[in-house]
Amino acid sequence: VIVIFLQNDTGSLIVISLICAVCLLVPSHPSLKKFQKFVGGFLIFGGLAVIFLANDAGISLLEKLPISNYIINRFKMAANPWLDEYNSGLQLINSLYAFASGGWLGVGFGQSVQKMQYLPAGSTDYILAITVEEFGILGFLVILGGYGVLIYRLFKYALMSKREGYKILYIGTAMYLFIHFVFNVGGVTGLIPLTGIPLLFISSGASSLVSICSAIGIAQAAIARENRERAGV
Repeated sequence: VIVIFLQNDTGSLIVISLICAVCLLVPSHPSLKKFQKFVGGFLIFGGLAVIFLANDAGISLLEKLPISNYIINRFKMAANPWLDEYNSGLQLINSLYAFASGGWLGVGFGQSVQKMQYLPAGSTDYILAITVEEFGILGFLVILGGYGVLIYRLFKYALMSKREGYKILYIGTAMYLFIHFVFNVGGVTGLIPLTGIPLLFISSGASSLVSICSAIGIAQAAIARENRERAGV
């Protein structure tokens, strides 16, 4: 976290901090109870703070704090991208155009207009907008279903496992998927400030693909081991 903070990568910093915070809530050791209550309270406070900062009063408060204009603009654009439609709000506006154009069935594979330099990050941060434009809401539901199956299975095995180490592994991997999904979908639709978080398995980028495949592979190896133990093999 310290290294990422020094690199000024706010999005990754928030993701890793949230994953660690949720994982800290899993162990049942008595010495962790007080700390877990603190972490749980901090997560609730953080969620409420984001909701507050997404409105005009919250943005006014941010402007009075020693925070970089870059972060403040992210909140402003999430609240109303048309405040700066030719600069900071340009990508979000074109993302919303892509969602509106897609409808239920989309305009067809490869037929996206917004990816023709209207949406420069169309293969990374805003890949979902291009996907919905070409495949429609049904295409998004397929992606949602895939994420849902993975997260459901990880939580299922977390509840079945009798080892806290494996539980932390499964829930941490599930939260890795869930947090990236929420941050990316929320960012490209303007529901929350964009954090530059990729849509795992969909966005281009080798590092994010290697990371999530490694996490899923390690979790699958643990699941296979526990299944063999339960079967007495």
